[in-house]
Amino acid sequence: KRLDNRGPIIVGQVLDQLPLPKTGKLHVLDAGCGTGLCAPLLQPFAEVLHGCDLSVGMLNESRKKGCYTLLTRSDLSSIGTLPPGPFDLIVTSDVLVYFGDLAEVFRNFARISRPGGWLIVTVEDAGDPGPAQGWTLDVSGRHRHTLTYLKSALAKAGYSAPRHVVQATLRREMGVPVPGIGFATQR
Repeated sequence: KRLDNRGPIIVGQVLDQLPLPKTGKLHVLDAGCGTGLCAPLLQPFAEVLHGCDLSVGMLNESRKKGCYTLLTRSDLSSIGTLPPGPFDLIVTSDVLVYFGDLAEVFRNFARISRPGGWLIVTVEDAGDPGPAQGWTLDVSGRHRHTLTYLKSALAKAGYSAPRHVVQATLRREMGVPVPGIGFATQR
């Protein structure tokens, strides 16, 4: 609450624009699920709601909510630790800020996603044109990415251009708004 984390709100806005039925039939991955903030938004879509996170502490907090079918410890940059899928929908909210180069993470998501499967992402916005490499490390220790870089990295991993783009405040850092980007893309 103190951070005014709006990642789940942005995910909800993007979800509302997708042609996904709320019939509880999809295999959904909450990648970097943290404490499970997105789980209530994802449950109506999911037959299987799988949460994964690098932090055992976060997984324990998620477990307390009782929303997930499965929880596993995973490193998004290491394919061997990720659930095998295939997933109809992968959501990663306010997680990719811990990575600069997203090429490997996007390739990993593509490997465990069904053809036609959706990926919903939120990241901190570096603005465009932004840094030459497409991302920058902020003083907070988190990375910010440009939309131009995201489009390029997604295309190389086999995803469509971002759709349903939402640019809004992702959270507050010491009371200062942190600009964010949320979007959907399809494999």
